[in-house]
Amino acid sequence: DKGVAVILTSNDQKARLQQVATEANVVESKLGECNIEHVNAEIVLRTINTSDIVMEWFRTTFFWIRVHSNPSYYGYDNLAGDELDTKLHHQADHIIANLVAAECVTMQKNGNLEATRIGKS
Repeated sequence: DKGVAVILTSNDQKARLQQVATEANVVESKLGECNIEHVNAEIVLRTINTSDIVMEWFRTTFFWIRVHSNPSYYGYDNLAGDELDTKLHHQADHIIANLVAAECVTMQKNGNLEATRIGKS
């Protein structure tokens, strides 16, 4: 499997980024540190409109790839496979519950999520 990355940067960052790109350093995701903000933004954009789609969205992220490759880095020691997926599903449910409690999101009776005025600001 191969991928291509295009990095746009300023001249003062060029040397540092070239070094990072050519070394064999592992890069970890920072999404886990601020996932509630990202999920809220995706609900505002209507990319996410149900709690099930939160998990679908997570599965498309670099965070998902890295947490399955290095679960202990993200605080999921001794979890793998279905157990890890279950834990991440609970985390997604917790994110939605926190957004609802903060009145950033409402959950309709049919399960649809909608951003509130607070969530959009």
